[in-house]
Amino acid sequence: MTDLPSILKEVLDSSTVLSGWAVAIGGATVAVIIGTSHNRPDSWPLRLLYLLFLPGWAGLAYSIYLGNQLVGSYLATRFNPSSIDVISELINNLYADQRSYLLWSLAFFAIWLTGYTLAWIFLTKLRAGDKQ
Repeated sequence: MTDLPSILKEVLDSSTVLSGWAVAIGGATVAVIIGTSHNRPDSWPLRLLYLLFLPGWAGLAYSIYLGNQLVGSYLATRFNPSSIDVISELINNLYADQRSYLLWSLAFFAIWLTGYTLAWIFLTKLRAGDKQ
């Protein structure tokens, strides 16, 4: 039989890394929105691309939430070792969902980045004030 507590500890550590990445990505995307170093397009169709940040942020937030739930479940196994078999399945599901939501949020940000990059390459002017 495998050493289930040590496996759960590894899952917890990996979940903590995912939560850290989610926080870092969320901070970076907020910096893009409030920063002035990029060209925000004036045309409405291109500006609608920024709505992709909303489901991206929701996915990040839910991924962090699932990570917190995982930590609580792991701590429950430490306080009640007899429940480790039942809770380990929950921890496995929480980790899989946390990872999925993080990847889905990255997909939304990737779509935004692709659209922004294509606009930057192919449009003569992203903003009326740009000298291009």
